Amino acid sequence: MKKIIREIVNEDELARKKLEEAIAERDTIAAKLKEQGSSINDTYAKQAEETIQKRRDELNKEYEAKAATFEAEYQEALSKLMDKFDRQKEQWIETIYNNCLKA
Repeated sequence: MKKIIREIVNEDELARKKLEEAIAERDTIAAKLKEQGSSINDTYAKQAEETIQKRRDELNKEYEAKAATFEAEYQEALSKLMDKFDRQKEQWIETIYNNCLKA
């Protein structure tokens, strides 16, 4: 009987040790997963930020190119308008002056 009890106690001790080892292994794996999860999140966050910055740079280049085009078109239109004004201002002044005298 003592032998059976001793075997049961020994088996219980072995089972407890295995359980403690399994719990320790589970905790170790959980810690590693948490660490890797954080690392993965950091990696994807960094990649996302790089992608966003790259797109932002592309959009800025597009904006600058369009702004330069619009500025050139504006300057050309302004130059044409000023040329027309300079060519016809005397005629317009005379027309306005004559219309005022006739009124």
